[in-house]
Amino acid sequence: MTNVDNTKQTIMKHLHWPSHWQPVDPLRLKDWEMSRTIAFPSRKDEDWKWLNFEHLNLEDLKLEAADVQLTEANHGVYSASLAEAHANNKALLEQVENKLIKKDTDTFSALNAALAQDGCFIHVPANSKVDDIIHCKIAFNAQNSAAISRMVVWVEKNAYAKISLEFHAETQEEMQAFFNFQLEIKLDDGARLDLMEVQNFGEHVSYVSREFAQLERDAHLNWTYVGLGSKVSKSFITVDLLGPGSETLMNGAYFSGSGQLINLDTQQNHLAPQAHSDLLYKGAAIGDGKAVWEGMIFVDYVAQQTDSYQSNRNLILDENAEVKTIPGLEINANDVSCSHGATVGRLNDDELFYSQSRGIPLREAEKIILEGFFEDVLRKSGDEALTESLLAQISEKFDRNHA
Repeated sequence: MTNVDNTKQTIMKHLHWPSHWQPVDPLRLKDWEMSRTIAFPSRKDEDWKWLNFEHLNLEDLKLEAADVQLTEANHGVYSASLAEAHANNKALLEQVENKLIKKDTDTFSALNAALAQDGCFIHVPANSKVDDIIHCKIAFNAQNSAAISRMVVWVEKNAYAKISLEFHAETQEEMQAFFNFQLEIKLDDGARLDLMEVQNFGEHVSYVSREFAQLERDAHLNWTYVGLGSKVSKSFITVDLLGPGSETLMNGAYFSGSGQLINLDTQQNHLAPQAHSDLLYKGAAIGDGKAVWEGMIFVDYVAQQTDSYQSNRNLILDENAEVKTIPGLEINANDVSCSHGATVGRLNDDELFYSQSRGIPLREAEKIILEGFFEDVLRKSGDEALTESLLAQISEKFDRNHA
């Protein structure tokens, strides 16, 4: 396909953060200065080459705190907003916060370290088992505004938890908004986490996130990511497998409609022997929507007997829609089983003909096939109610883009 957007060398209208954005904590002034000195990425940077945020005028955006809603947890689990955790449980939070993502990774990471105002902290103590889903919802009004938030999750040895993370903002047609997010997940030996994450911002929101999980020996992470919202979004989703027997299942679904660009960058890093990772991301684009998935499996030289796979499957639903898929392998060990696959195609003509032969109109048949395409990925989360809600949202988005 053609380059999604190759018209500009820079990705922002103004290559600096606005001076009227200021940290609420004086101790974070050093981070704020760092964020303003680190150069913005350019279109020559491989990680950012498909993006264009030039529609976004940061100087016109006021900084506001996100609205965080968090369900209470039991079994000794500590779940709180970051503001509450900093006030009442700072010693526990500081054991993991800012430990996995370096502040100087890029200007967006430094910005988050300096200005993140609120978010979620979830700590699951050793040997606990939490069957009920812990829900965290993060929203902001997104009316010519910007919000910066983060989430920290720590599951201790042999503990188990289920977490649902949802982002939301209403669509404001004539407005602009920016959201920056950072997620750090630490799983100790034998810890298990099922995480369902849904990015469903209004389609005027520009979104940048960096999300990182660290797995120790025999830890297991089942991470399902769903991207439906935003105008332009870039998400880095990385898992480091640090211990033998660690495992991650990375599932993803993204659906880009007219006027949207969704760009996902996944990384499976095998840094220890005898670890397993399996990634399945499915995407679709409709109208003039654009989607980009970039994936990498990295195997360190010590990571013998690695078992890793990644698969990316995509559907193009209209002539003006664009999808780009970029899988990659970097293998430095010689006793491994690693492979990848990627496809981009249109809806199956035989399936459409079969549906129409039974009286189903063409558009309705396309929608049914699209829902089936995404359903197996969404159900991997284990959250049936949320899966049904997301399928309904995908159906509604299909209808809206064909209105």
